[in-house]
Amino acid sequence: MVWNKTLETGIEEVDELYPIMIDNVNAIIRNLMASRTVTDYKQNLDEIKKEFIRMFTLQEKLMYEQNYSQYYQHKHNHETFIESLNSLYGQANADYFGSTAVQVDNMVNNWFMQHLFKYDKLWGMMINKKK
Repeated sequence: MVWNKTLETGIEEVDELYPIMIDNVNAIIRNLMASRTVTDYKQNLDEIKKEFIRMFTLQEKLMYEQNYSQYYQHKHNHETFIESLNSLYGQANADYFGSTAVQVDNMVNNWFMQHLFKYDKLWGMMINKKK
């Protein structure tokens, strides 16, 4: 993932944190691809999950404070993504780290882009329209 201005949501707190989160997730995915033990693999998945949970916590707090009408749908999408990450723990097998790491990378990138354009940008437009 690469952050650029076209990905901005219009929500300052989120747009400040996203580039940092993306850099962190990219570094963790590189570590995940270099994993050689099940323990390393699961620790890297934990770190990816922590990065997203940190962002989700901020977003959900802001949405709740803003009385955002799509709060529950947005939150549900976050929860579904975390469940998808959790399902990858069972795939930790030393014979398949490389392909599983690529699968994680693809899943994270695809989900992030879809979520950003379907949920985050809509949230930004709706909140900024109220101002």
